Amino acid sequence: MPDEPHRLDLIQRYAEQLDIADIKIAGAETGADMDAEAPLHRQPFGVIDPPPIAAAGEAVHRITIDLDRLERMGCIRPEGGKKTEMVEQFQIIKRPLIQKALATGGAAIRNGNAIMVTSARPGEGKSFVAINLALSIASEHDLHVMLLDGDFFQQSLPAMLGVTVERGLVDLLLDEELDIGDVLLSTNVDNLTILPAGRGRPHSTELLSSLRMRLMMQEAVSRYADRLIIVDSPPVLASTETGVLASLVGQIVIVVEQNRTGWRLVERSLAKLRDCAELSFVLNKVEPLWEENFAGSYR
Repeated sequence: MPDEPHRLDLIQRYAEQLDIADIKIAGAETGADMDAEAPLHRQPFGVIDPPPIAAAGEAVHRITIDLDRLERMGCIRPEGGKKTEMVEQFQIIKRPLIQKALATGGAAIRNGNAIMVTSARPGEGKSFVAINLALSIASEHDLHVMLLDGDFFQQSLPAMLGVTVERGLVDLLLDEELDIGDVLLSTNVDNLTILPAGRGRPHSTELLSSLRMRLMMQEAVSRYADRLIIVDSPPVLASTETGVLASLVGQIVIVVEQNRTGWRLVERSLAKLRDCAELSFVLNKVEPLWEENFAGSYR
């Protein structure tokens, strides 16, 4: 197993290839392969003054997430429990993201509370990281999190969460009669709501780049200062939708699978996202560093 300095050197190598000076690095404990699968150069909203989509509307439908099942799949439990390495790792991962999301004044980032989670290619565990990041943030007493499934093709979040959904973001974008409250799902996890992808459509890129999508995201990120939006996006090299979603968020997390994803793939991904100043890496599927019972015995 590569030692910790080697891991950091690996990511730093990616940064040096693209001359990126400020790369945030975090490591995630070995996790199951759960993928079924800043200033940004954004197009300006321009002068838009129609009635806003009620993107911050409250969810009227409720689902029950099987937390025991998620735990068996390697996910953390948001209500607490054993102090595992996984819990510790996601606490490390989320802290700088939350800090930047809630920054004010000169340190504020446009759409900083919208965080996209992606990877270079399928199968690296981006959905695993997105779910655990959302669960970890939901464990904060004073924060709310919306987990948005932006992967219109795979739509893996409902299956991973063990729930069935009928409508989602696609339906919201297609039907102007729908409000986000019609498709937003509350859960049995305090402070966590889910916005599923909805019905698959062949022209998803056009839907994501539509004015209605931009208005929805603009309203969602600006209305509630204590709400973070975690967007599970398609892999960068597998879909053009990722580039569109990147223009709507303020932070991007790239999941890199240890000992499998070559630096050239990451380099190609970064080239597509290099205009994002708030870029972080999570090195996933890393062998545990602690003894199995060490964290569980610490209180």
